[in-house]
Amino acid sequence: MKVISYAVGNCRRQSNRGTMEKYMSADQVCDLLKITKSTLWRWERAVDDFPQPIKIGRTTRYPENALRAYLATKTSKSALR
Repeated sequence: MKVISYAVGNCRRQSNRGTMEKYMSADQVCDLLKITKSTLWRWERAVDDFPQPIKIGRTTRYPENALRAYLATKTSKSALR
């Protein structure tokens, strides 16, 4: 059974392993990446390795771990240039 709990501004869902996965709203992702919502939605469609959102009820959320891993790969690749 998956447990979903909501808090102000974030969402957590219990994984099969019993750990809590944290999810971010589109606004939080935009703040983190310093982009607009239009750019976020364009990246979802156009950038192959960009983390895809999931639907929780009527809300769209982005897995925080996947976003941070995506950022880590992008920053490490840009550092190599």
